[in-house]
Amino acid sequence: MGVQKVLLSVVFCLVFSVAAFAGPVAGTINGKTFTFVAGSASIQGNDVHVNLWTEAQANACDGFSTSTLNARAIFPAKVGKYEVVNGSFSENVMIFGDNTTPGDPSNNIMADHGTFEVTAISDTALTGTLSGGLGFMNTEVSGEFSVPLCK
Repeated sequence: MGVQKVLLSVVFCLVFSVAAFAGPVAGTINGKTFTFVAGSASIQGNDVHVNLWTEAQANACDGFSTSTLNARAIFPAKVGKYEVVNGSFSENVMIFGDNTTPGDPSNNIMADHGTFEVTAISDTALTGTLSGGLGFMNTEVSGEFSVPLCK
């Protein structure tokens, strides 16, 4: 009887962990619905800078987005899974943007927890998953993404 409960618990955990990343990055930023539609990535030194937006962009690599909500991440530019470094401004960081009110201090919300995984990187694209947020700012997103790698 005990072994069956343990096996059921393991199966439940596996199913739940896979389901957590099923589908595109989505969640809430500052209490507002965020669903990934477009984005871009660029390599700067040893890091990859990823931008995810809620709105399609004419040219994702031009560096400008009109998206009101966005998620940004800076992590090592190699396949692997990385944890957010709480309090870092330059490495292993996730920042969520809410530009609905210019000048509002909640425009940039730095995650206090999260993971970022680069699952594939080529000359033209970056694919991965992310999960993170800042609970007291009603910000939590997770899911999969694939974006062009800009030169």
